[in-house]
Amino acid sequence: MAQWRKVVVSGSTAELNDISASGDIVPVTPDGGALGTQYFEWSDAYFADSSKLYFGDDQDTTLTHTDGSGLLLNSTNRFGFGTDFNEAIYSSTGDQLDILATTELEITTPTVALNTDGQVLAFGVNDDVSLTHVHNIGLLLNGAMGLSFRDATLQISSSADGQLDIEADTVLQFDSPTILYDKNDSKNHFSGSAVSSGSFGWLKVHGDAVIGGNLTLGDATTDFVSFAADVSSSIIPDGNDTFDLGSNSQRWNDVYISGSINATGGNHTLSSTVNSADAIKLHADVGANQTIQIVNDEGTTDGSDDAGAIELSATAGGIGLAWNDAKDLWAEGGRFVVTANENAADAIKLHADAGASQTITVVNDAGTSEAGIALTSTAGGVDIDAAAGKNIDIAGGQVLVASKTDEANAIRLLTNQGTSETIVVTNTQGTDAAAIDINATAGGIDVDAGGVIDIDASSTITIGGTNATGVTVGKGDTTVTIPGSLDVNGSLTTIDTTNLRVADRFIILASGSSSGDSGLIANTGAAGIGSALFYDDSYSRWSLTAADDTSGSATTASPRQFVVSVSQSALPPDDYEGGAIQNPSDFGTDAASRRGMIYVQTAAHDGTRTVAGDIWIWS
Repeated sequence: MAQWRKVVVSGSTAELNDISASGDIVPVTPDGGALGTQYFEWSDAYFADSSKLYFGDDQDTTLTHTDGSGLLLNSTNRFGFGTDFNEAIYSSTGDQLDILATTELEITTPTVALNTDGQVLAFGVNDDVSLTHVHNIGLLLNGAMGLSFRDATLQISSSADGQLDIEADTVLQFDSPTILYDKNDSKNHFSGSAVSSGSFGWLKVHGDAVIGGNLTLGDATTDFVSFAADVSSSIIPDGNDTFDLGSNSQRWNDVYISGSINATGGNHTLSSTVNSADAIKLHADVGANQTIQIVNDEGTTDGSDDAGAIELSATAGGIGLAWNDAKDLWAEGGRFVVTANENAADAIKLHADAGASQTITVVNDAGTSEAGIALTSTAGGVDIDAAAGKNIDIAGGQVLVASKTDEANAIRLLTNQGTSETIVVTNTQGTDAAAIDINATAGGIDVDAGGVIDIDASSTITIGGTNATGVTVGKGDTTVTIPGSLDVNGSLTTIDTTNLRVADRFIILASGSSSGDSGLIANTGAAGIGSALFYDDSYSRWSLTAADDTSGSATTASPRQFVVSVSQSALPPDDYEGGAIQNPSDFGTDAASRRGMIYVQTAAHDGTRTVAGDIWIWS
């Protein structure tokens, strides 16, 4: 028999199995219950990452889990051993671990390792002596402290920065067969005068020195000679055209010369092996009458790629020509051919950038051909650009713009600078009916605008006409607004948007009838079938159908499940003591069709064991 049954019972003792809780489990009063007893102990306990155990009425002591590290005791609290906290482990301050013992701390491991660079061992009540580890170097004794042997009079220390002190009562003994000292130290050398013949491993002479006879400096290429003084005489080779100044692999750097350089003979090559600016430089900087001339008055080789009677060639870099802003660069002769071999933008560029009066003029005042001046781009385009506010003026006979490329935007008029721009096509003289003719004999005509497109007429405007197979208004990312009412007639209305937003507060379904089923269908399969949420008129209850149960053209449905509804009141749904049963009456037509309805009691009821918050279900 269907009746109200209590789902949740509060305040009673229960024996439960496999408890799952989505909230806290707390005792009714502080310190009012135990977790297990001396006879019934819990087995294992599992806690999540970062969980914390609190101890004490004010939770003064906590034990916190740290993932991958361990357990953390808070503040300066201690782990005590024995009967008190005189033997304990704790941290009295940050980055410090304290171990307490009343009499003795015993470490039984054979090795104590400090595995972090920079560890310090401090000795004494006030840490006056310390020994610090220095990575890959050794141990460092602090300040002027010393390392003593037998007693304090045998000691190694450092009384000042940069000084090592070795102290002994009577004798400092070295048992090594060799004692080395720094020969570069200014204190460790011998000076004086000597006359000698032979070899010296190291010779230092103060004052003037005269060495007679042939002089050989160094006996290997690893030796070197260094001059700190000026040379006050000529340097002349012993034989003509015999000795070099430098070599191909060991070259002098800069050479400073005053006077002429005379080179006669065969071919002359001026070559630099220095990878720097001005590697080779011809420079005249004395007066206004100076010129630099490169003249070939006999060679007849014509100019071509990398050839000519005078050739300027840079096979790896560019060639820069710079001259005074008020002077001309004049090139005159036969044909003038400029060819760019680099595949890059601005391969050939004429550029005037000095002032507002500059112009670039290409003039042919003698040729009469139709192509007297030809701008030809056989592989790419031709770009004509002008500053804002300036015109591009093309005048002549007919003006013909034709595209040779089969692609979108083959001919394009574009303005993209500001809100005041317009594109105007004007015919001020033509009187033909097609004075301005926009004609697409094979394709369509697309009119698109960022603002309003105003098409107006004194009579009806027809879009589509007789031959159109469909009419599209707007595009996927725009909004189409219809100011008035919209009446759609036909057998099927399809809305193919990603989401549907309706500003109306209520939507009326099945407005054409006052009885029968009506609702919504969520598509779950092919051919427009799905699961329906609908009001079942025969059961007077909201219902559901399963996936693929209901066709998109259905006018009725059979429920698979009912929607649960919740009601509430201060009174229990019945007297709870076996009295009259109150049937739910909001939905359903009988006891069977009302199953699953939920009732929440909002207040306790005298004479029954019901309290506020009791939940009931009809089953």
